[in-house]
Amino acid sequence: MKLLFGIFTEDMSYPASMFGYHAQECGWDVEIVFFSDDMTEENIANRISHYDPDLIALTIKTLERGTAFKVANVARSFKSKIVAGGIHVTRCQSDVVSSGLFDGVVVGDGMGVWEDILNSYHNVSGGQTIKGKAHPNKSLYTKRLFSDSQKKKLKQTKRIDILTGLGCPFNCYFCSGTKPFMAFPIEDVVDQLIRIKKDFSIELVAIQDETFSYNLKRVKQFRQLLESNGLCFSYDLQTRTNCFNEKIAGELAALGVENLNFGVETVSPKLLKFINKQTTDGDAYRCAEICRKYGFPFRANFMFGIPTQDQKDYELTWKFIQKVKPEVISMYYFMPFPGSYLYDYCKENGYFPDDFSFDMYHCIMGTKPDLCKIDYDMADAYVKKIKNFDNNRKEKIIVSQALKADECKWIVFGAADYFYRVLEILSKYKWKNCLGYYDYRNDMFRTQDYNFRIPQYNWNGALEKPDIILTTSHKGISFDRIILPIIQNQLGFNGEILSLSTFGNNFCF
Repeated sequence: MKLLFGIFTEDMSYPASMFGYHAQECGWDVEIVFFSDDMTEENIANRISHYDPDLIALTIKTLERGTAFKVANVARSFKSKIVAGGIHVTRCQSDVVSSGLFDGVVVGDGMGVWEDILNSYHNVSGGQTIKGKAHPNKSLYTKRLFSDSQKKKLKQTKRIDILTGLGCPFNCYFCSGTKPFMAFPIEDVVDQLIRIKKDFSIELVAIQDETFSYNLKRVKQFRQLLESNGLCFSYDLQTRTNCFNEKIAGELAALGVENLNFGVETVSPKLLKFINKQTTDGDAYRCAEICRKYGFPFRANFMFGIPTQDQKDYELTWKFIQKVKPEVISMYYFMPFPGSYLYDYCKENGYFPDDFSFDMYHCIMGTKPDLCKIDYDMADAYVKKIKNFDNNRKEKIIVSQALKADECKWIVFGAADYFYRVLEILSKYKWKNCLGYYDYRNDMFRTQDYNFRIPQYNWNGALEKPDIILTTSHKGISFDRIILPIIQNQLGFNGEILSLSTFGNNFCF
């Protein structure tokens, strides 16, 4: 039997790799296929016909709904059965069923019913609702299967995104996360990392769930298991300000964590209560101090355009940023997602436009929604003010390093959003010897559009080679194990490397 698992947004999906692995263990021939939102119906049909699947499974987030429905609509012309699952299916069951595009929809955790679906998929029809349940074997949630393109991506980036649990014990009103919370066996998480390290030479592990990094006992067990197997990685973590302290910071430093991302959202006590964040403004200030003490860059996420957010709320966040000066500032516009308390609040209090549809969620990441009763002019003004403040204080360091390099031929080397923000800053100046920029991840982790005029540099096709490379990375495990080998081994560059990172003082490697 052939299973095509369709994914969207990017060519990587934890649910698809997890369910795909289990299907393969059940004897299915599994192919994970990425459908981008700009694919034509003809291209979609060609992809499906190439694999000729017996069963098509789609995992859908609300922001992916439009693309997923387009794929399902094309798939209806094939003999394949089509089932759907994911957070949008769970939170918006009637929307998915009423579309008439799916033979079956899985509501909730599908792992406990997945094998039953595989065994009797031919009997599923008419938008049948399948109530999910947790699987008693929690180790199944840590197993991963990757497509050929995903394997290539893993080898290229040397990075893997993982989960150490499902759901969350907290209840932030803007979040539509699943309940109840389930922690995966830490031994199984480590076993998978051992396998992935062996197969793909991974050096950077990005742990996406917030529930790992504030459990001291669990972090220590994780570190000891890895050490006993002779493994050491660099880590990116998501965490919460109310669950972070010096003991955990010390253990994370010993583990090899280089980046901690805090969902601060706001430091307004009124607004923190309104969104039920269960944190305080004091937590945010305290976390910044701990990060500086233990050598972590303080990376803070902030939310704008929240219902009831007024100038006083913005001012408190603005003063916090001025005082703390986070090394990384990420800003997002609030979007009410189905299944969250604030979605119902917005619906009941007239925040949705009259022509509201789920299409407004399409590619919403990094963009501003069109809600009613939100003062977007004020939100935009503070976003601009904070961005300018952040850029201006970093610009001196960035430009001074570029001026050093501009006596010779040079390029900018890096990836992701900070890299492109640096390109925006550098584009304000005229450079004598800048050959261009080189994104070593091929734009994989760029989340929004940026305005810059520095050209892309083709390393293999360029007539001139740089004398100096300016990297946006700071000195650390990731630089030593990922960036430096790419520069020296893959590109064959042995010249001078300078850093444009504003974290730390190691500007010359």
